[in-house]
Amino acid sequence: MAMADSNSVSHSGNALNLESAGRYENPEENPFFPNGLPPSVVPTHKYPQVLHPAAASISINEHIWDIYFNQLLPLFVAEGDDGNYASTAASDLNCLQALSRRIHYGKYVAEVKFREAPQDYEPLIRAKDRDALMNLLTFKNVEEMVKKRVAKKATVFGQEVTLGNNSSGNYKIDPLIVSHLYAEWGDGFLKDFCEKAATLFFDEYDLISHQINSYNDFIHNGLQMAFYSFGELVVEPRYDPSKKGENEWRYASLRFGKVTLDKPNFWAGSDGSEHNMFPRYARLQNMTYSARMKVNVTVEVYTQKAVRSDKCKTGKDQFVDKMVLSTDNRDVIIGRMPVMVKTDLCWMKTIEKGHCDFDHGGYFLIKGAKKVFIAQVQICLKRLWVSNTQRWTVAYKSEVKRNRLIVRLVPVGPSKDENIKGEKKGLTVYFLSIEIPVWILFFSLGIKSDKEVVDLIDYNTEDASIMPQFIMLMMNVRGFARRGVLLVMWLNKYKEPDFHQGKLKIALVCICFPVSVALGRRLSF
Repeated sequence: MAMADSNSVSHSGNALNLESAGRYENPEENPFFPNGLPPSVVPTHKYPQVLHPAAASISINEHIWDIYFNQLLPLFVAEGDDGNYASTAASDLNCLQALSRRIHYGKYVAEVKFREAPQDYEPLIRAKDRDALMNLLTFKNVEEMVKKRVAKKATVFGQEVTLGNNSSGNYKIDPLIVSHLYAEWGDGFLKDFCEKAATLFFDEYDLISHQINSYNDFIHNGLQMAFYSFGELVVEPRYDPSKKGENEWRYASLRFGKVTLDKPNFWAGSDGSEHNMFPRYARLQNMTYSARMKVNVTVEVYTQKAVRSDKCKTGKDQFVDKMVLSTDNRDVIIGRMPVMVKTDLCWMKTIEKGHCDFDHGGYFLIKGAKKVFIAQVQICLKRLWVSNTQRWTVAYKSEVKRNRLIVRLVPVGPSKDENIKGEKKGLTVYFLSIEIPVWILFFSLGIKSDKEVVDLIDYNTEDASIMPQFIMLMMNVRGFARRGVLLVMWLNKYKEPDFHQGKLKIALVCICFPVSVALGRRLSF
């Protein structure tokens, strides 16, 4: 038997004959050479999604291939070359596919067991307890029964029957050897498969995978859709009566195309050579770990001229004729975008050595400092939540209502101005479950006079319908602004703090600006 030739023939037959017929489109099949498969010539079939998406990345065919040719075959065949390359390769292919299919069926067995008792598996999955998961997935008594069944099949189907049908027939292979091989390799294959399946699942779906997957979806889909949403931007000429001439006014239109993001890099050295930027470089050099963003921009310059037309044919006396003067299409660098560590744009996505094993990514590096997203668990908005505890306050509030900002007219207290007649109303702002007058909101933002508030609202002072509400509101809050009730209260409370003022300033600088303190920079307030 020629071992090297069987490998090459099995590879070619595996790739050309099976994948061309769409065999490995089936999730139950696992190719031994997934990178060298030719495209399928049959229509794609929509298979039902039975397993978790992480199951597609679980395969131990490389391990099966190594054990089959280097350990298993030498126990059954003799060394030498009999010239039967085609039949040997076909037999190897059938055996390899049978082993691979039988072992990878364990994914479906594990899925069935998980769906039967998810309450038993979910705590172990979160705790990453692989030994406990193996105890739930495998049973010792079943394994012993399978070993006996394999030995019995080898006895029945592997015996050469004699003419006299006596019990002295020859065995093609010793049944005890088959049982031993199944116990040594079959059980080892299964446990190795379960171990690798658990490891790959935890590597693919860790605690912060939702942040990394969300960022990857944004850079692959969301960012492009954001630029497409701009549509066509038209730049119109600004009319200038001092410019006279026969030339028509020129217009311009901009359209954004494909967005390209480069991996983080930097330039260093006397020759200005380009280098790959790793996260540790950004930390040490106090740099932002970001990627250069380029957008394909099409600029079209044109003129518009009114042209007379036949109203009987077009229904209009004239129409606007567009004459394109020039068209320019190029890639424009519009800025840089921060890169989340361990995402598809990060160099640490594919590197295996030279970094911390405990660094799971999911954060940004802005000027050398870590910036992370803090996950917040919110109550589902599409459910009615009822509390069985009696209370005077609201137990649950809608997140949508909590984030709304509402400006409305509400009744206010009596006014001392006799010139204001009718119902006394004033403008208030409702947000974060609090309702405050508009004037107090503007004063808290640093506005110093009523005139500035009116100018910021962009209100027409000649409108007599709304002017009484403004006057009413200003008179109600005038006492608050004049007396400064809240200001006096806070000044009295913190007039003599226990913490020294100089130490307080140093503490604020160290906490809020650690990078500046490390570099020895001075901050002024």
